[in-house]
Amino acid sequence: MKRRFIVLLAGLAYIMPAVAQQTLFDRYAEKQGVTYVNINGEIIKTLLPDMSNISIKEINILDIDNRELLQSIDRDLQQCIKDEKYKQLIKTVDSDEKVCILKKEKSSDSPSAFLITVQSKDDTQLIWIIGNMRKEELEKLLKNL
Repeated sequence: MKRRFIVLLAGLAYIMPAVAQQTLFDRYAEKQGVTYVNINGEIIKTLLPDMSNISIKEINILDIDNRELLQSIDRDLQQCIKDEKYKQLIKTVDSDEKVCILKKEKSSDSPSAFLITVQSKDDTQLIWIIGNMRKEELEKLLKNL
């Protein structure tokens, strides 16, 4: 019994980072002043045939216009970035807007992921792209969205 419990805890510790990111999106998806969009990778291949060679599992988008949620989403986002060991690729700051593109390397059990954050004093947008792609493919995808 003790051994099963230890194995269960080890398994949970192993999968918790992937769950943390999904939980972030799930936590805010149905809040007032939040728009949530989930796009399956298959629909991208159908709608954008020139992107069919890219391995995209899904895209999740959160658009938060509720000023009361902005502080909590920022805190949760920073914790998620830290927990999941995202690496910052690009950061731009232009007057009152901050844009970051972060990447989480793929592991043996999950594909790589990109997290794009656009934050201003009035709203925040998060775009989470799960799939394996090169920088050029990511740029092409973002232009087509």
